[in-house]
Amino acid sequence: MKDPRTINQHLSGKVRTGNEKAHQQILTTVEEKTLVKYLINRNRACQGLTDTQVEGIVLNMLRVRRDRNRKGGRNFERLSKNAKDALERKHIGKSFFRRLKTRYSKLKQKRQTLVSAKRGLRCTLEMAISYLDDLADHLIEVGIAPDLVKKAPGVWIGKVDLKRIWAHDETPQFINFGTTGASKSKIYAGSGHDCNEITKENRENVTIQPFSNFAGDLAMCQVIFSGSGLTSHMCPKNAAEKIENLIITVNDTGCSTGETLLAAYSELTKVVKMRKEAREGTAEVEDSIDIVIADGHKSRFNPQVMEHCDNNSLEQHILPPDTSGVTQKHDQINQQLHSKYSSKKKEMYTSYSDLNKECFMNILAEIWNEWATPERIEKAGKRVGISKDGLNVNWMDQSKFEQAKAILSPPTPTKTFDSLPQVKTPEGVRRYSAKYW
Repeated sequence: MKDPRTINQHLSGKVRTGNEKAHQQILTTVEEKTLVKYLINRNRACQGLTDTQVEGIVLNMLRVRRDRNRKGGRNFERLSKNAKDALERKHIGKSFFRRLKTRYSKLKQKRQTLVSAKRGLRCTLEMAISYLDDLADHLIEVGIAPDLVKKAPGVWIGKVDLKRIWAHDETPQFINFGTTGASKSKIYAGSGHDCNEITKENRENVTIQPFSNFAGDLAMCQVIFSGSGLTSHMCPKNAAEKIENLIITVNDTGCSTGETLLAAYSELTKVVKMRKEAREGTAEVEDSIDIVIADGHKSRFNPQVMEHCDNNSLEQHILPPDTSGVTQKHDQINQQLHSKYSSKKKEMYTSYSDLNKECFMNILAEIWNEWATPERIEKAGKRVGISKDGLNVNWMDQSKFEQAKAILSPPTPTKTFDSLPQVKTPEGVRRYSAKYW
């Protein structure tokens, strides 16, 4: 318990809980900012962490700093007495979390538990408004839209630099590689039916991940193949020429992971720098921050990805769950990618032709400049509430909000009786006789 004098000083505001003295700080300023960005994005994705989970992250950050200090060099950052005590006891005191939450109000935990199937497939109007208001605050903070003014919930008016807002989204494409139709074995059918042959197939998942800004610039493309091999052998010359800033990565699943996203962000950093140099006409570009809007996939929270963003003027803005069909820009145009691919495949190859990774890349190269024109990308951005004139929830597809409201609203109660109306038994009449009824 604190003494009355200390309590009165807290109440009078003479003691500010949110500030720490230098010798009391557990994390450095850079470490704390990194931690706060991570926790805010986890809350945006409704994947908020408990104090126990945050404690483990903080202890790991201190262990990394301790091991780095042992090597010496210019990156030496001395551990404070409180930090050393925390490592020794493997525990972070409650005062650390109290001060952290006092300084940053957005750290209040948001976590989505089990929801019904109806709720999981719907984005309500309130969710969309909350997302746009949070995004507007972020755009003002980093200087992308400093003049935004809130006119109503989910409605912000002001100039927005769309060239500094990026979006990416994985879209899977299932490919049958090397289907020859040669029979492997036979199975027996019922009486009077022919035997069916079993053919060997190699059906793989290929992930296509386009990167574009809201100004209509389809800047780069990442293709993720499953398996292993030299990526240079998977990229024909035709694809390298027609797909700007193409990057090919491989892993076991053909899906996005922390490693593949780090490779994509490394390439995106180069692209962003080249775009800035081209706009300003000089190699000495201003160190401005760009925002990358993405869903809450676990690869976004990879420590190496977060470190790369901090060191290269990129900040992620994670979308809330169950809203990607309304708030994800590429979801508005990905259907064009698949339809263009299917039609071009029928045009270039017959149905019985063998298809390898080179064939797939040739098809993708032929359609790359057709499926997403700058005008279509900019319109897709407006359909998710973002344009050069501000943010507006009314630009989104209102029919989806009406559908969500109709499905999620409780049913109208019907008028019921507590009991059936009572009818008096006639007197002097034999029961169950014709006159009785």
